[in-house]
Amino acid sequence: MCPVTSNRQEQKDLVYFNIACEMSKLSRCRKGGTGAVIVSSDGRLVGAGYTGHPHGWDDTICGREKVQSGTCYEIGYGVHAELNAILHTDFRDRQGATMYTSRGSCTLCAREMVQAGIKRLVTVEPDIKPKFCGLELLRQMDPNIEIVIIK
Repeated sequence: MCPVTSNRQEQKDLVYFNIACEMSKLSRCRKGGTGAVIVSSDGRLVGAGYTGHPHGWDDTICGREKVQSGTCYEIGYGVHAELNAILHTDFRDRQGATMYTSRGSCTLCAREMVQAGIKRLVTVEPDIKPKFCGLELLRQMDPNIEIVIIK
């Protein structure tokens, strides 16, 4: 049975967060894919994405398997879920929007969220190395952003 809450915003947060988790299942990233969903300030789901290859690339395997050791591409060729969701939305729909992510966001994605106009992030406690975790950078870049951690 799905968790239920009497708080309407918490209910919406759980639903959209679960959609982001479902999106993550489409990723082929062997380090664990991420899913992201963007909901406009007026409550419309306007974008979704997952960690994946650039358009036209073979997405049947993890991009890290194509990379030679010792190159600057060792982190892989994948486009992060947050950026994919941003790229598939209109600028006006992102202004004041909420982004839901299935994993903690990195510093690059934090920067992209601020640039995109995201004003609220709903995510889980980050499972990535602190120096790559974007939550603190997000708070520094936009002190007004609301960050909600799903337990």
